[in-house]
Amino acid sequence: MNKLKHLLLVSLIIPFMMSCSSKRSPEATVEAFVEAVNSRNWDEAKALSSEESAATINILSGFGSEGDGEVISIDINEEATKITGDTAAVSGKDQNNMEMVYELIMEDGQWKVHVSMDKMFGGSMEK
Repeated sequence: MNKLKHLLLVSLIIPFMMSCSSKRSPEATVEAFVEAVNSRNWDEAKALSSEESAATINILSGFGSEGDGEVISIDINEEATKITGDTAAVSGKDQNNMEMVYELIMEDGQWKVHVSMDKMFGGSMEK
């Protein structure tokens, strides 16, 4: 009977552990998003973005195909990552040594990059 209980417990714990390990950290989500944008893989970029960001990604996709445009790089400072409930801010420096902050939100149990037109244009878009 104890073996049966043990087997049942293990069979419940393993799927739970696997589901937790498949969740990307905020930093890994930003890295995957930047890689998707650099390779112009817009479907992957949308999958890594919040639902609200889909329109912004559609606009970005109009700027060229694979190989076109500037490649973005980011050196993430994991110690500066701030997680507050269902939001996160991932900081790092880009290839020009400029500070970048990527905002993320939790959607359906996954971290998603939140990209807004206002943020892209430095807050110059009117609401």
